[in-house]
Amino acid sequence: QREAEAGGGAQAHVHVPYRSSQLTRVLMECFVKEAARMAVITTVSPNPTDTEHSITTLRTACMISGCDSKCKETKEDVPALDQMAREANRLVAPVHWSHEDVKSWLRTAHKGAFASVADRFNNRAHNGRALVRMTEAQLTNIVGVAGPGQANLGSQIYDAIRVQISRVDEFMKQQRQDARDAAARAKSGRY
Repeated sequence: QREAEAGGGAQAHVHVPYRSSQLTRVLMECFVKEAARMAVITTVSPNPTDTEHSITTLRTACMISGCDSKCKETKEDVPALDQMAREANRLVAPVHWSHEDVKSWLRTAHKGAFASVADRFNNRAHNGRALVRMTEAQLTNIVGVAGPGQANLGSQIYDAIRVQISRVDEFMKQQRQDARDAAARAKSGRY
């Protein structure tokens, strides 16, 4: 903040909309020139404990833009934490799933297509290792034969678990490649 003299020798408070960091000094003209064009993008947290920070962020964005009427609200829904946790759990190889992981996957895979048969996997031995070893016939035996005109859920589960295995394998392969690339960059001094 700085103070400037305003007619008659009185002191007036003038707010400078930038801090004295190197970056804001370089961008200073963008903050003060009328003809400058600037976009302000903010991110706020939906967490109630971060409300004060979110409000401050939004006030700062409006202040930088120069006028509240220029501020545009855009809302993006993000998945709930429990959904994100389920997704993260699915990145574990199915062979390592517990009995509960198997039932959870059956309830949510393919938009809940297997939810009606998840409780048929009631034997604690129906863990991920057992599931990936089952044949289509074994899965059909557990879930039952579909009625006329219905697809065989045993075959669908068999195919879906194979897709899940491929997805996790691909993810793990990418993770290993990313780690190798990061190690090579670190070794060569490039970041």
